[in-house]
Amino acid sequence: MSTPVLKDRPSVSPTVRRWRAWAAPAVTVLITAAAQPLLLPLWMLGVMAAGTYDASGRGGPFRACTADSTTCTGPVWWMIAAVALVLLAACAVASMIGIRVGGYRRRRLAFVVHWMVSAVVAVASAAVVYLVAARR
Repeated sequence: MSTPVLKDRPSVSPTVRRWRAWAAPAVTVLITAAAQPLLLPLWMLGVMAAGTYDASGRGGPFRACTADSTTCTGPVWWMIAAVALVLLAACAVASMIGIRVGGYRRRRLAFVVHWMVSAVVAVASAAVVYLVAARR
């Protein structure tokens, strides 16, 4: 008895392959944009960690350092790094989902491209929210 030969992948029509090539980046962009309301507190935490604040206790907890400040705290670098890692991980998850839709053969290259697209969408959407909030 001979064992049947198994194909690596079922054959996919060119139309479906073309559709997947366009749908995969769109899925990555949509998932990244949909996750932004959940990630906005992280963006704000990163902005707050990057600032310098008056630690003397006068004027509230988020008073900016001025010339008459006695004690200032600088940026909290570990917090900025932690926030950046969580945001990059969220972009990686969105890109992996987009890659699954695309069915790419070169997954590593597709992952890098989708990850960059996801990061650009995440930064752009956070910038839009920040600019809209700054106008008010």
